[in-house]
Amino acid sequence: RTFEPDEPTFFFQPKNTLFEKISKKDLMAKNLKNSHICLGGTIGNFYNQEKLFEMFSRLSEKGEYLILGFQLDNNLNWIFKKYKSNPLFPSFVLNYLLPEKRKLKWSVNIETGVITAVHNSVEVFRTTKYNSEKLKKIVEKQGFEFVYEDVDEYKNSCLHVYIKK
Repeated sequence: RTFEPDEPTFFFQPKNTLFEKISKKDLMAKNLKNSHICLGGTIGNFYNQEKLFEMFSRLSEKGEYLILGFQLDNNLNWIFKKYKSNPLFPSFVLNYLLPEKRKLKWSVNIETGVITAVHNSVEVFRTTKYNSEKLKKIVEKQGFEFVYEDVDEYKNSCLHVYIKK
């Protein structure tokens, strides 16, 4: 929200790789505090949230930031219906199949906030929607301190900022 095109205050070095392949050396910057930024549904694609944030912790030094953008679970049934009823979604995740073979079996777990789509017993889509307080506890267990939260006016999307203790 404070980015000024004439006077950049936000510098980044993109990495085109998997989280699992990133090392601390990849994240080092000269005289700058690193920020690990994970926006969108990326964190929701992982099966084991504890291990995901353990990895962020392992890659972070004291004083570095972790910035997470995610969708809240407040409207989980509505979100689920949107995914399930989207006529373009089967083409998106099963584009390698003939249209008549693009059949998805959808499910939602209200307790965990996980929405999945399965084709022929293979999970082809996964997303997790979060309760803000539960996510804070998971991340704080990995040595991060909660700093800031911003929620959109519809109480749908959320941004968390943490600092490594």
